[in-house]
Amino acid sequence: MAKYKKKLYADIRCPLEYGLTIFGGKWKSRIICVLSTQKTLRYSEIRTEMYNITDAVLAATLKELIADGIVNRRSFDEIPPRVEYPQKLYKALMNSQTVLTVWDDARLVGLIRVLDDSEMLAQIHYVLVHPEYQGRGIAGRMVEYIKEKYRNFMYLELMPEDKNNVPFYEKHGFHVMENGAAMQICNIN
Repeated sequence: MAKYKKKLYADIRCPLEYGLTIFGGKWKSRIICVLSTQKTLRYSEIRTEMYNITDAVLAATLKELIADGIVNRRSFDEIPPRVEYPQKLYKALMNSQTVLTVWDDARLVGLIRVLDDSEMLAQIHYVLVHPEYQGRGIAGRMVEYIKEKYRNFMYLELMPEDKNNVPFYEKHGFHVMENGAAMQICNIN
């Protein structure tokens, strides 16, 4: 069977566009939140946590995250088959200077990740809130905590993945850099 070949390729010019292609959609951020709670999960464990997603959608979304290099899939030659999903996200979070999480009992509902140079610059990389918990002030409280922690740094920066989120960050004291432009090198094959 002939493989479909796209006539037009994605013309991604901005890190926001790239981020949306990787983390966009209804399920990817939810799966990332579930995967960030543990180092390794089996498919059935992910399925249990993602109770309102179909198997077909979960499998397709995991394949996309694997193709984008966000999730690693390791399978074992066993009967019954065993597949685990250790992820790059876990390693990234463990090597970050600051990771603040919000929990509802055993459920991760919010996460903020910050990288810094220990003196002058701190960059907020993720502000994630589980969709069922959005609108409850969780993101705002996490941002305010991070602002307090980094109050002596010269710069605290972030890059919202969606322009619609700019008013939220402006409400918390951030402003759009007049002459700034986001730039990136993407090393995902």
